Amino acid sequence: MAVPAVQRFHWSGLRVFLAVIQHGSIGRAASRLHLAEPVVARHLSLLDRAVGGPLLRRDARGVIATPAGARLSRHAFAVGAAVRDVLTPLRPPAPGRVALDVNAVMLGAVTARLGAHWPDTEWHGTDLPLHEAFAALVDGELDAYLGMRFPAHRELQPDGLAQLPMWREPLWVAFGPDHPMLRAPRITLADLAGETWVSSTDPAIRRHLEQVCQAAGFVPRVRYLVDQTNAIRELVAAGQAVTLSAAPVRTLGQAVVRPVEGLDPFEVVALWRPDGMAEPLVAACARVVRGLYLARAVEAPWYWSWMWEHLVEVWPALPAVADPGWLAPPGQDWDGAQAFCAVARTGGITGAAELLGWSQPTVSRRIAEFEHRCGRCLVDRSTKPVRLTPDGLEVLARLIDGCRALAGAAVQDAPCPVSRTAAMAARTPG
Repeated sequence: MAVPAVQRFHWSGLRVFLAVIQHGSIGRAASRLHLAEPVVARHLSLLDRAVGGPLLRRDARGVIATPAGARLSRHAFAVGAAVRDVLTPLRPPAPGRVALDVNAVMLGAVTARLGAHWPDTEWHGTDLPLHEAFAALVDGELDAYLGMRFPAHRELQPDGLAQLPMWREPLWVAFGPDHPMLRAPRITLADLAGETWVSSTDPAIRRHLEQVCQAAGFVPRVRYLVDQTNAIRELVAAGQAVTLSAAPVRTLGQAVVRPVEGLDPFEVVALWRPDGMAEPLVAACARVVRGLYLARAVEAPWYWSWMWEHLVEVWPALPAVADPGWLAPPGQDWDGAQAFCAVARTGGITGAAELLGWSQPTVSRRIAEFEHRCGRCLVDRSTKPVRLTPDGLEVLARLIDGCRALAGAAVQDAPCPVSRTAAMAARTPG
């Protein structure tokens, strides 16, 4: 499998690359960046090697991008925009009252975090099935919905709602802790033909279960229909049924979630009425939800590793508009952002240093500088492995928007075999 772009690239090399494109000359770019020309040339050589081909060529006008270079530059600008956005955080004004439906993560955690950002707003929340949330959005009882959307939900969605994709969630299966299938190195959906299932009362979710099982050659034996998540987990933990599940789901300590071949991911989206809520505020709320999602994902180390390896699949690119002539201004900190992402991925300064090929003091210094420029504490250094603070999780969510676009430019958009993920999950304690 190709190594993700966020691991292979040093972002400072991208800054050099963009400077050469902007100025059309290695010499002028070196002068602008206060670097020696051999240093600029070395950065470009390493970038060519990471991508697997030349990114620049010379012609009568100077140095210009090859087709591969032009493609990479468009996505690199998205990374720069994400870093710039982090260093100049946007806090759009919120109205006096906002009603949200949140089913992607814990409702209380979301509303508490939003209240910390906008203390003058009265935040109301609920957890409705999406088909009920549609009606509440149309009637004006809800301002926005932040949560899952299955394919069958699209057929029910009313016209006129604005939408913003947040991520694509892998759909796996939850088993009881003693289920014999957990000992298998790989699990296919057809292997579960004889199982008893529990499903949500949401008709779109049950329909999705029936459709994927029928595609695998069997009709699922659905014995339980439950609208409470905890009740579903209790049935699974007791060994009475299996169920479709989000990969990093919080369980009661008994149910075990594993990847199963034959299941497509579902979407997690933000939906709202354009006349009822401003898009910048929805996008800011979506970042809060994505940060809390990352907090949930990091609690399952094997899933956290899977998410980074499948960044292109899991994290949809959001619109990131950057001026093509823009170059990182003074104070921009791509190296600090990369060090921060590496610590988030590996859980420590030591792992980040090994991943990036830097010394540990260098990683620590760049993260400290990045925190200073953000004006927030991003990493809790008192834990082993280190954990990101709530602010750190939101910053990571914003950076991944740009990183995902970069990964799409440099890594082939092909899904990794689920069997490899299943083997990794089997080796890791649940």
